[in-house]
Amino acid sequence: MRRGFTVALVGPDGSGKTTVARRLEGQLPLPVAVMYMSINPASGNHLLPTTWLGWVLRGRPQHIEAARWEHTFRTMSMAAEAVSMANQVAEEWYRALVACLMVRHSRIVVLDRHYYYDYFATDIVADGRRRTQRLHGYMLQRYPRPHLTIYLDAPPEVLLARKGEGTRESVGALRRELLEALRSTGGGVIIDGTQPLDDVVQQVIACISDFAQAQITRSDQT
Repeated sequence: MRRGFTVALVGPDGSGKTTVARRLEGQLPLPVAVMYMSINPASGNHLLPTTWLGWVLRGRPQHIEAARWEHTFRTMSMAAEAVSMANQVAEEWYRALVACLMVRHSRIVVLDRHYYYDYFATDIVADGRRRTQRLHGYMLQRYPRPHLTIYLDAPPEVLLARKGEGTRESVGALRRELLEALRSTGGGVIIDGTQPLDDVVQQVIACISDFAQAQITRSDQT
């Protein structure tokens, strides 16, 4: 039985990750499962019950920033932050387990974003991290990496035109941080996300198909 593998699509907002991920189903050599790998419960398609309950109790906000409770007393704030971080780590490892099970069932698991890349600049390499950030960064350094990482690249002005969020400087900084995270893992495949969507999708399909064929070749040789 041919074994599946994970493919992470990474890049700043507006690079086309979700759009490309949705176009991959039915076009690859194995069944495809798409998993959204971000902390935003509004977009997640695999959630722990505790994550779902906390999101519902907060009124189902569309953005994670709106899902955090404010606390007047420092002790309560620290306790709430610790509980929130514990649940976040549990959520991240739960999704890693779900992806692993899908791989064992011969699926190509397309990860829309990836926690390691999203938090690389803030929780893994940043100076002056809080204790919870250092702990989270420690856990992420041990978090399963994707078998294949595809970075969809685009200059800040294109990303801003597509998404309309942030500034040229903030988007440019995020792009540099993601590229540095990519280099820290030994590099992946970089695809020009400014091309027509069909061209981007076909290049992503070609990369994944080549990787799948290489997997088969290695398996036949062992």
